[in-house]
Amino acid sequence: MSNPNDPGVSDGGSPQGTAGTVASVSFLVNGNPLAVTGITYDRTGSTTGTFNFSAWNALQRVDVFCFSFYEQSGFNYQFSDSINYSTRPDSPTAWTTTRAVNSGTVTFDCCVAPLADTVIAGEYSGNFTSASSGVDKNLSNAQALTVSGSFNLLFDPNHSCH
Repeated sequence: MSNPNDPGVSDGGSPQGTAGTVASVSFLVNGNPLAVTGITYDRTGSTTGTFNFSAWNALQRVDVFCFSFYEQSGFNYQFSDSINYSTRPDSPTAWTTTRAVNSGTVTFDCCVAPLADTVIAGEYSGNFTSASSGVDKNLSNAQALTVSGSFNLLFDPNHSCH
């Protein structure tokens, strides 16, 4: 189930699905909000599986991957995750991608897991280290970089894009 043409974030969102639910992803770099001009997302599986989404503008992109869902704890499902942050100097240039230190963190609203068609909401964050060389993260000129945001994504069999 994917929604590569979702217009719901570039113009502040437009109603989709039932009851005016809006698919959206916010994108902050070091706490500063960035314009989001596109999103895509998908979910597979009903007892285990994956949940992925991306948000981007012309020069920056975040890709969030959640996989291997298993057992429910007292507060939420257990799973693995990974967050990538990509940049480029201009639109024709290829993306340069960095993975979050310790993979990053994705949290779903209490007791929700993307294992059934529903609205999936939560937050994500990843810490990245950038150095002028882009390779050696132990250089003295390395600077902290944080990418974070929230998501509200609709998985509904009646959704017009599915």
